[in-house]
Amino acid sequence: MDVTKLNRKQTAMLGALIGDALGVPHEFKSDHAINPSYIDHPCSIDTEYKTYGVPLGVYSDDFSQQLCVDANFSEHPADPNPFYQDLILWRNGKYWVSGRQFDEGMQTASQLLYYARHNDIKIHDERMSGNGSLMRVLPIAFLATDIDSMKVMAWQCSAITHNSEEAIKSCQFYCLLARMIADQPTKITPETFQTLWGLVAELLEWSPNPDQQDFGSGYVIDTLNIVKDCIEHTNSFAESIKRAILYGGDTDTNACVVGGIAALVFGLEDLPREWMEFIQPSLDNRYVQDLLELHEHV
Repeated sequence: MDVTKLNRKQTAMLGALIGDALGVPHEFKSDHAINPSYIDHPCSIDTEYKTYGVPLGVYSDDFSQQLCVDANFSEHPADPNPFYQDLILWRNGKYWVSGRQFDEGMQTASQLLYYARHNDIKIHDERMSGNGSLMRVLPIAFLATDIDSMKVMAWQCSAITHNSEEAIKSCQFYCLLARMIADQPTKITPETFQTLWGLVAELLEWSPNPDQQDFGSGYVIDTLNIVKDCIEHTNSFAESIKRAILYGGDTDTNACVVGGIAALVFGLEDLPREWMEFIQPSLDNRYVQDLLELHEHV
């Protein structure tokens, strides 16, 4: 696949897919328990090391929900209900590699069960501040036509499972950051990235608390802050993904969220060949093939 022919949304989402799939085998391990050589050479991962009994190279709930978001908000940008209904099908295997669901967050599962029973979402609750909506919101950055519509769509995307101010604001921040990076006419420098981060905070009148540093926790603010950390302390897409995974904990979500931004900042041109071989099971999925137009990029 020639990654130079991908558009910006495809580039970002492929970056997210790669991060997710690479992070899956390391999930829930502490930073000291992660084998760095398995990140460089993921095809060599031992069966005993894997977190889940799934084939190597498959994405998890993170990217599969991005596919769901992209499909539904592309067709119904002003109506979140088709997305909400499609998430029920997602729980039953839609968008997954081989139709097998794994690693669904408890918050997401309980809220989707509530929606399925009541055809409604739960009221605002500050306890709903996990990263389970931040991980899926990336396509909104490329589907919204302006900041106001982006904020609304990000809110709608989050609220069904994570209806807290922190989760919703984090989703809005992430989308606007991704779009502003994608719209830059020249390559992003560290200084430019810091400027854009600050500009997003000004436009939204909100930014994540920088004192939150438990990057493997699954808390939405920690997950958003790991994006800043990984972009500012690396010089390539591969380095940023490795840094996200080596923090341990929620490795697939951290690497997925970082991957979407890192692909836009650094590009995918220097992507390790073995990483592309590793994610081949995901690239064979028909929804991924449609997204990346693989019939044209082979």
